[in-house]
Formats: sequence, structure tokens, C-alpha cells
Amino acid sequence: MTRAQRIVRLTFWDNNLTVVLLGGLFFGVAMPSWLSLIIVALISANLGGLCWYLSKYLGVKTFKGLYFVDDERDKVVALRVHNVCMNTLLSSIYALMAIVFVLMGSGWHLTVVLFGNIILGLLLVVIVVSNCQYYYLWHKYDKA
Repeated sequence: MTRAQRIVRLTFWDNNLTVVLLGGLFFGVAMPSWLSLIIVALISANLGGLCWYLSKYLGVKTFKGLYFVDDERDKVVALRVHNVCMNTLLSSIYALMAIVFVLMGSGWHLTVVLFGNIILGLLLVVIVVSNCQYYYLWHKYDKA
């Protein structure tokens, strides 16, 4: 497994863990404040640990641009994957905007909390799907 593949795999699982923690933070409705602080500390430790592991064990010097590519082939794969993922994210933003307008229409009688939970839930779904799409496309284009 190449260095770029190890970095993509590590960030895929780390991003999934972060989304799970964010989901617990967003939807922990009757959560005590100390538990919210623990979840925020876990998210911070998770992201800090990711940066530490990438720099110590995978040789990442800087986190600018395409920091995980080593050669032209990895760069081409990364740019193809980024292009497809950005198009999907743009389509998802348009779909979320349409859903907001539909939900704001009369007749739904949504409370502010329910409306916010629907939007946050959909955003988390978009983030997870985007993360899975990135991982899938990376392996698909890397084989080609």
C-alpha cells in the first residue's frame, strides 16, 4: 500500500469518527454540559492525533494543498477525485437549499428545533456520503 493510500484510508476512518462524535454532540438533546465538553475534547484530541500521526509516521511536512501525493500519478488521481467530489458537494448544497425552501413552506408546522435537527441531520448525511465517495473514488481511480 502506498503512502497516499495509507493517508486516504486513515483520514477516511478519522473523518467518520469525527462525524459520529459531531452527531452525538448535535443530537444529544438532553445532554449535560460536562458531556458536551467531553465530546468537544474528544473531537479536538482526534483531530490533533490525526495531525500528529500524519507528521510522525507518514512523513507529512505541511498540510497545504495536496500534501499526501508523492508523484504525478497520485496527483492526477487526487485531482480527478476532487473534481467529482466537488461537483457532488455543489449538487448537495443545491438540494439542501431546495429542501430548506420546501420545509419553510406553509403547512409543515415545524418547530425551530425540529427544523434545525432536520437540516443538521441532512448535513451530516452529506458529509458521510462525501467521505465515502472520496474513499471509493480514490480506490477506483487508483486501480485504473
